[in-house]
Amino acid sequence: MEPQTSDPRHGEALPPSDRIPRHMSAVKGSGRLTSELDGPAALRRLKWIALLSALTFIILLELVRRAFYPYLSSFGGKVLMSAAVLTGCLFFFGALFGVLERMQGRLERRNRELLALHEAALNDLAVAEERLRIAQEMHDGLAQILASVNTKAQAVKEFLRGGRTEEATRHLDQLASAAREVYADVRESIIGLRCAALPGRSIAEALEEYVNTWKAHAGVDASLRIDGAPRLASNAQLQVLRIVQESLANVRKHADASRVEISLQQTAARFRMIVQDDGAGFNPSVLGRSELPRFGLSTMRERAESMGGSFHLDSAPGAGTRITVELPAPAAVNA
Repeated sequence: MEPQTSDPRHGEALPPSDRIPRHMSAVKGSGRLTSELDGPAALRRLKWIALLSALTFIILLELVRRAFYPYLSSFGGKVLMSAAVLTGCLFFFGALFGVLERMQGRLERRNRELLALHEAALNDLAVAEERLRIAQEMHDGLAQILASVNTKAQAVKEFLRGGRTEEATRHLDQLASAAREVYADVRESIIGLRCAALPGRSIAEALEEYVNTWKAHAGVDASLRIDGAPRLASNAQLQVLRIVQESLANVRKHADASRVEISLQQTAARFRMIVQDDGAGFNPSVLGRSELPRFGLSTMRERAESMGGSFHLDSAPGAGTRITVELPAPAAVNA
């Protein structure tokens, strides 16, 4: 049996299949394709072809000259030699260019294959990281609520056994509230995963569907404004969508807001995403470390920084909350 390793973030054993993602096989495949290109060998073959073709042409030209030159006048011999040289050059360079075009075609085809493998490796890596983040979010949210439900259920059992029905009723009300919260969280997660799972859609289309669905279920007025066409890689689109989902989950659970605005702005240098509500707000400076996972702030910051961006939180009691994420535009990164 192959031994299992532990995930340091969760302390749980991972199966062997999860320790070697598919992008590793893609990397191996890219190495095989790179070795198949064999650029130096192809250049050596091209040099030998050019040398042998030149020698063959010189020998044939000399044979033609010796065979026909005695029967031709001086002018006719010059014309014949010029025509032979021209014809030989045309055939030689045509063959040479044909070889170069075939080499270029093979290189372009291999480059496309390598690019596809590279993108597949990045997508597999993003999926693996997303699985870890979802597991962490479930541990910080859903698992803790269920643990509290179990504790309260045990307390209700003891209260009923002791005839303390009033306290048991109070704990049952808390259990019902926790069940509603879990249901809302699970529903939001399912909607978010469904919106992110559909291929071929832009971040604007995915966010529009999610915001409309969330608004109908949460009962909070939400609007989405987009300035410019967002230019984001597929992994960045997923991370932005997850940040918006976590922000809206906080609005539903903690903000007591009546309205929330989501805006996306794409410029030549950067992409900016803002989620702002008119809720109760809070003081970020006094937010304890133990409360960061509950609000998902640390996860949102990790998502933004994993894309080379920044995460800013502005909030005050009674003044609502504003979350700003800025990412460098792909053109700026390439520059």
